[in-house]
Amino acid sequence: MKFGIGTAQFKQNYGILKRNVNRKDLKKIFNKFNNKIDLIDTAPSYGDSEIFIGNNCNKKYKIITKVDEIKSKSPKLIINEIKLKLMNSLKNLKTNKIYCLIIHSEKNIKLLKNKKIKSYIEMLKKNKIISKIGISIYNTSKLANYLKIYNFDLVQLPLNIFNIDESEIEKVKKLKKKFKFELHVRSILFQGLI
Repeated sequence: MKFGIGTAQFKQNYGILKRNVNRKDLKKIFNKFNNKIDLIDTAPSYGDSEIFIGNNCNKKYKIITKVDEIKSKSPKLIINEIKLKLMNSLKNLKTNKIYCLIIHSEKNIKLLKNKKIKSYIEMLKKNKIISKIGISIYNTSKLANYLKIYNFDLVQLPLNIFNIDESEIEKVKKLKKKFKFELHVRSILFQGLI
């Protein structure tokens, strides 16, 4: 098991308690847990967390960032929007490649049914701009359908003491075995409440 650190609370109010972590405390966290952190999970919508990571974090971390909700309608414009969002993230992170690009909005997953969009994502992987493409979901009920649309490399879902459901965990295990995706759990501290 490896550990990642989420950055939603980096300098912005987040979670149930609407707390944030200031820059001084962030540096302490990275100094103290440096050898235990494998990856950093961020997103453009997490305030200036990508900029903080680009300026302060050693390049040894695997970086996961997200494509926030896509507004465009035509495949060409969707591809341009993804490209623009990704290039902006790479610039902020001060890197030319990332470990995983996550589709952050579940309603955008269906866009990958389009061959041109799917081909663009595959090109990003082939050119090693991204190593993996993933999805962030809120419950497991639609996961099998999402994996039929695209064989995602990584699936991120919330898991904490308030939502453990043994039957759902078994379903995810079976899907993981069949589709061979990397599984990441988030919100284990229930957005900072625990």
